Amino acid sequence: MSNPSTTAPAGWYDDGTGTGAQRYWDGTAWTDATQAPPAVPAQAVPATAPQRNVLGIVALAVAVLGFIFAAIPGALIVGWVLLPIAFILWYSYARSSSWSLLGKPRA
Repeated sequence: MSNPSTTAPAGWYDDGTGTGAQRYWDGTAWTDATQAPPAVPAQAVPATAPQRNVLGIVALAVAVLGFIFAAIPGALIVGWVLLPIAFILWYSYARSSSWSLLGKPRA
């Protein structure tokens, strides 16, 4: 192993074996002290955006439309049809997610 120039500061340098291990240079000579290759920092996992539950949004929209139609005298039957459909969609949403009626996650 060749010595670096005399101006090289003391510190850990590649030992030249190609393994990535490092050897300590004390400023005048190589020492017998070696250390394993430095750990490569793990890359951060990109955060995923929370996914919207389309079924819950559809259930809410159908319920609002059903309520509006139920309040209109000429469209009362449409409201009566849409409200049970909204309930079924909401029930499916509640069963498929961790959301429950009491606000506690299901076990």
